[in-house]
Amino acid sequence: MAAWAYILKCADDSYYVGCTTHLLQRFGQHQAGDHDGYTVVERQLKGWSRLKKEAVIPGDYGALHVLAKKGFKPSSSS
Repeated sequence: MAAWAYILKCADDSYYVGCTTHLLQRFGQHQAGDHDGYTVVERQLKGWSRLKKEAVIPGDYGALHVLAKKGFKPSSSS
């Protein structure tokens, strides 16, 4: 059975990471406030930085590779 990993942008501008085999049903549960569990896959993604989540959303795997390197620190803009 296929499963979906998904990232929702919340009203407070944070990201929620989830995983489900029934994407439309789960989205409805989130809209209704009825979902409160998580899976092993979600635990890994939940530990990602905001930058990594923002890279994976559009499929920027090159940036994700750079962000995943040990010791990566984003440069500060002037």
